[in-house]
Amino acid sequence: RNETHQIVNRWVSFLNPTYRFHSLDDGGRSHGGEEALSNRQFLFCFLVIVAALTAGAWWSDARQSPLPPPLQFRPFNYPGTKPATTQPTPQAPSKKTIRVGLAQDRGDQFTLAVDGAFSLRRVGEATPIERIPKLAAARVVATKKGIRIGGKEYAEAKLEVVPETSPDVWVDGHEYRGTVRIVRKSERAIQTVNVLPMDEYLASVVDSEMPAEFGEAARQSQAIVARTYAQYQMQQSGAGSPYDLHASTRSQKYLGFQYRADGGRLLAGESADSRRIVAETRGQVLTSRGRLFCTYYCAVCGGHTLNGSELFADAAAPLRSVPCTWCEPARNYRWSVEIPKATFADAAQRYFRQKGVEFGQLRSVRSVGTTPSGELPEFELRGDRSTQRITGDALRKMLWDHGVLSPRMIVTEQKSTWLVAGSGHGHGAGMCQWGARGMGQSGKTYRQILSHYYPGAEITGLSLVISQ
Repeated sequence: RNETHQIVNRWVSFLNPTYRFHSLDDGGRSHGGEEALSNRQFLFCFLVIVAALTAGAWWSDARQSPLPPPLQFRPFNYPGTKPATTQPTPQAPSKKTIRVGLAQDRGDQFTLAVDGAFSLRRVGEATPIERIPKLAAARVVATKKGIRIGGKEYAEAKLEVVPETSPDVWVDGHEYRGTVRIVRKSERAIQTVNVLPMDEYLASVVDSEMPAEFGEAARQSQAIVARTYAQYQMQQSGAGSPYDLHASTRSQKYLGFQYRADGGRLLAGESADSRRIVAETRGQVLTSRGRLFCTYYCAVCGGHTLNGSELFADAAAPLRSVPCTWCEPARNYRWSVEIPKATFADAAQRYFRQKGVEFGQLRSVRSVGTTPSGELPEFELRGDRSTQRITGDALRKMLWDHGVLSPRMIVTEQKSTWLVAGSGHGHGAGMCQWGARGMGQSGKTYRQILSHYYPGAEITGLSLVISQ
């Protein structure tokens, strides 16, 4: 205790230079000083010193080991406030898979090939039916009893091709990452579904939808818009659907890992650059009021985007009409096409028949104003059985296969044809891809591009959206 008391005295002297050193004899009495520490004072000082030493050790360790990063919070935006522009926290590669419906118009058969060993299993089961070392190009057909692959029939309604390495599976000349499901819809209809990780899917979508020449900012915007669109469709599809979205522009274009073009030339469906773009924007999605929304986009808006509510029942608030001066260099900024009268009449009859409307033979087409917003033209089509009023978007869908590219158009009758002239390419809502190209080339960032085409939307970390 006497040694301890001497240490205490030295610390007290260090803290208070006017204090005189003291020592205690075995009986606890003071020697050689003007003041002596009582037992109570001694205990208090001893505890203070121990606490100081402990704090010093902690501080030393803390300087050597950095503190964990602070928690990331997404700021809440009250109505009328400026959208948040905080940088989402980078995330690890997504392990979540997406189900992509490949071409759905192939009828009752398609061509399947697998470059290496693979297992064939029932969808949803881990135990394989059989393992096959390799499969040369074989015809897959829906039968009365199930599915036939090459010369072998399986009494199954759903099968999954699971390669040992990826990519390895070919469907009708396209090679895909992940697995491929074969779904027998009936004895005359078969469906193929590619199941793969989200990031691998997006790497192909970025290249399939937008060339590298469009630049960094435009392609970063494309990655975020495509990710948001895909995540939204996954929410909407439900467990009962065999796929989440289509591989065509009916959803968004997805060519797979690589594919054979006409003439047999092998072309890439993704690239190192598209994979990098996806990685750099990983986890970033667009939200409206904290929720994912369907981020519709088009190739060329023609100078002004359309209000999404004119076109889509699920259009969110950010799908507002905005001016766009950046897509003018696009080939289809302005376009025109002449359609033979007989071709126009057949297309109209087919369109109304699919809708259960008795229309008959087309007699005339005339402009009758616009929709209430003033954005979409409306037309009156008179047949010999009924007269129908439709929007420019309906006319676009009716005549898409004949070169009518957008909802904004005028129709003029000529001697043997109908002349249709319009602006833009696609439905015209959301991000204009050619406009994003122009904005990027003028120095705009992907945040500025997305803010322009989806006013009021926020760029948010996907993990935050899911947790909410």
